[in-house]
Amino acid sequence: MINYKDSRPRVSDATHPNESSNITIGAEFDAAMDSQTMEGTIEQSLAEYPILRRLRDNNQVKFSTKPTPRGEKDGFLEFYNGDETGTEKHPRPEEFELGVSGIQLRDPETRPIDILGDWVSHEGVNTDPELKGYYDRFKESMTPRQHEELKDQFKTNQKEYGEKRDFDKWKEISGLPGYFRGYAFDQWENSEEWFTPEQIEDFDKMKEYLKK
Repeated sequence: MINYKDSRPRVSDATHPNESSNITIGAEFDAAMDSQTMEGTIEQSLAEYPILRRLRDNNQVKFSTKPTPRGEKDGFLEFYNGDETGTEKHPRPEEFELGVSGIQLRDPETRPIDILGDWVSHEGVNTDPELKGYYDRFKESMTPRQHEELKDQFKTNQKEYGEKRDFDKWKEISGLPGYFRGYAFDQWENSEEWFTPEQIEDFDKMKEYLKK
């Protein structure tokens, strides 16, 4: 079974269950601190990855933060395509005007490489010919074991997170992009075990390309 590096529990140390006013103050303090941390992560990602800075400067991608209350799980970040309106639970943030993609950070443990991976796997593979080539080669080279792992991941998402989409839709929007990020963006423990040597070699070339 794949172990995800983004499965880290978070526990608030600033709330007091027996004092409602302190709970509110503590939650507001937590949110402010987490938002500040995530703003720093965004700036770090722009410094480490010139491709993200160019996208930001050309108004092709925007960034925002919306801290998830501590103790709750709601993912590390969310990518919104230019024409995506979002869901009832997560409507498109007002600061992301239609026509411009956006990445919203929700967890202070999000890393710069997570931000890069989200953009690459959800948009870069469609808009950048070089990245599209890496993504297409990965999909075409997937082994029977990798396809079975995707099916297992889908069942887990249905059982634990209430996934409502059918397998093909989930695979296209979430499953394949997530698998693609596993090694290339350091999101899985012992990720080399889940990819072929040829795939890893191609991912290493892609990582060099993304540093330019």
